[in-house]
Amino acid sequence: MPWLIFLAGVVWLVLCWLCLAFVTVPLTLFAISAGLLCGAVLAINGYRRIYTGTEDKRVLARPDAEAPRWRRAPYPRWDGGWPSYLSWQAERDFLAAFAWPRRQADRFWAKGMEWASPYVLPLMGVLPLLPVPVGFLVGVTAGAYGGWAVLAAAVEIIMAIPRCLRLSAIWVLRGVDSSVRWWRGAAPTCPRCRYVTWLPAYLCRGPGPCKLIHRDLRPGRLGVWQRRCKCTEHLPTTVLRATGILTPICPNCSNSLYKQAGVVPDARIALSGGPRAGKTQLLMQAMTEMTSSTASWPWKPADDYTIKWLRYAQKIVRQLPGDGPETTTEPGLLTFCRTRGEQEQRYFHVADVDGRHFETSKDNTALWQLGTTRRHLLVLDPTSFPSIRDQIGSGASNDSGSDGKRSDLAWSETSMATVELPYRLLVAQLSRLGARSRRCSLALVVTKADILAAHHLAPELGADGSSASGLREWLRDVELHKIVDAAERDFAKVRYFLIGGGQQDPAAAFEWLLSQYVHGAGVPR
Repeated sequence: MPWLIFLAGVVWLVLCWLCLAFVTVPLTLFAISAGLLCGAVLAINGYRRIYTGTEDKRVLARPDAEAPRWRRAPYPRWDGGWPSYLSWQAERDFLAAFAWPRRQADRFWAKGMEWASPYVLPLMGVLPLLPVPVGFLVGVTAGAYGGWAVLAAAVEIIMAIPRCLRLSAIWVLRGVDSSVRWWRGAAPTCPRCRYVTWLPAYLCRGPGPCKLIHRDLRPGRLGVWQRRCKCTEHLPTTVLRATGILTPICPNCSNSLYKQAGVVPDARIALSGGPRAGKTQLLMQAMTEMTSSTASWPWKPADDYTIKWLRYAQKIVRQLPGDGPETTTEPGLLTFCRTRGEQEQRYFHVADVDGRHFETSKDNTALWQLGTTRRHLLVLDPTSFPSIRDQIGSGASNDSGSDGKRSDLAWSETSMATVELPYRLLVAQLSRLGARSRRCSLALVVTKADILAAHHLAPELGADGSSASGLREWLRDVELHKIVDAAERDFAKVRYFLIGGGQQDPAAAFEWLLSQYVHGAGVPR
């Protein structure tokens, strides 16, 4: 009977409408509300589990030696230490608190799909009851994510003030630490590899022993006032505080540095000059004079190598001019310090580079250390100047006949490039290493003044007999005007010294260079 089927359909539609209006909608709204409440509870429970340490794998941020740093950081990787909570752990907790309710919501959806069997789902479809469980699951998901977002925003707002205070403290401590060390001119030099660093590394003093090297102990992500090493040992931050407690280490070769490295002033002087120019003799005489007990504030050797070298230098100086110093090969770094009381006040480093490295214009890796200092000393041998050589050897040339005279003139015509080569190499090496010569000072030392005086070729001495008056003009008169002009153009400060014969102070050039750049960076970059 068609009318019975039609009547049944009308009754079923009315029942569906009544069920949808008076059952499905209220139940769905209730289910959504219950789901939202359940999801919020899940989010709160997730935060509770994270912050009470229930999930141990997510609560603690393990030190990660492979974690990269910013590009402008002095080292590409983080040290082996525990990061501060406000720096990194808070974000890990946010993610962990987000992951826990997410897993619970996924579990609810999985259980719902498992419960909606092929028999239950068609039955619920007969009457409009399917939106009720779906609404509950949607409410659980929305409540979990919404509760997590609200809690995360609240936590971030609460942490905003301590984070700002922490960042302010980091920049203040870094600024004070860097400013004090910049004012002192502190840039330690490694005695083994001669690496100059603005930021020394430090050895952990923890039990075990730990022996872990921390290369960047400044306030930052791993701690503001102190940091916790991987071995849980607490270490001070800032170089000023760490120097008196921890052992300073070279960040390049991990060799131990001297005491108070990175805090006390540290100066380097680079010697340049060709072979047989008198660099070694000048260095020995100057260091003997500067370490003499008669000096008002004498320098002292700071390591065993320097002590041994100084004893040899003093022996050679006593023998001069009978026996000259031996030809240098590749010496170690000489380190001297000035002390007042029990505190080291200043360190000074110098190395006598073999003059044979200044005989070729090719790129010489042995001259790399010229770019590590702003203080340079160039030694010139006046007997190698063509005009001086001609006058000193003119008598011998006349006695040897015309052939000897021609050979002497030929030697003079080709030697000017040899005289200028050490200076050209010095400037070229500074440029090659990215150093700026205009940030450097140059002491131009003319040696063998006694030979010049014996041939009446020396410039006039000052009234005190310790300095050369008009040495700059004298160099221009002997055809070294190119070096004079280039030096005064390339370097910020240039001073001229005449050494030799025992009347001039061999340490004058070194003392003048040490008086330069008392404050500021020690590397010309």
